[in-house]
Amino acid sequence: MALKARFGDEEHGEAGADEQRLAQFGLSSELIHDALRRGVSRALSRTGFANPGAGNTDIYQDGSEDLRARLARRDWVTATINNQKRVIHPEGKMSIVVASADYVSLVGDPQRRPLTREKGPATLDEIRKTQRADGQAFFALPGVPDPEPLDAQELAKVAPLWMLLHQLEGRTLLLELAQPDGYRSDHRVDSWRQRIQLRPLVLGDVLDFPETPDQPDFDIPISRR
Repeated sequence: MALKARFGDEEHGEAGADEQRLAQFGLSSELIHDALRRGVSRALSRTGFANPGAGNTDIYQDGSEDLRARLARRDWVTATINNQKRVIHPEGKMSIVVASADYVSLVGDPQRRPLTREKGPATLDEIRKTQRADGQAFFALPGVPDPEPLDAQELAKVAPLWMLLHQLEGRTLLLELAQPDGYRSDHRVDSWRQRIQLRPLVLGDVLDFPETPDQPDFDIPISRR
């Protein structure tokens, strides 16, 4: 299916506005492209012998890992809520998970809003919480001391959940960062409070596997769950 995404030569103004919105969170299309490039390259190297959905799994697994690693260098933290691992802004402005979806980056058609795959309790609980009350980020008032810094787990509980949505079309990865606001009876997210369009990531004919940022060594015990 041919998709018409927002970004084109005639719409640099809107693209620039979205980049400014990303910058408010310390993000950029370039940073996110760097984080997802390894997973996209791996997905494009798949053959017809791969399992269905293997490409989306590559982007999710490698993209999630590389995004957390890059944002950790900007003081973002990682925490797990209901078995869902999130990367969280150091001031609690947002938390991010990576997810595949249809109709990514399409605008102007209410029938073609992004539609994710079926989501589990962690995402659905977060949407219900958002529906009850707006997410609260930290702020300062004159004469009121700043709140004590929260650890990663507590920060994750108050940071609004956003989804880094991706859709691979040929050798182009369509992207947007969106805050979920509702879901269908089949638990697929289809309603969004805010959407920020990212520039698409276009890969050439030569696949590029960027190096994963240096990370500390961990001694992980192995045990049955």
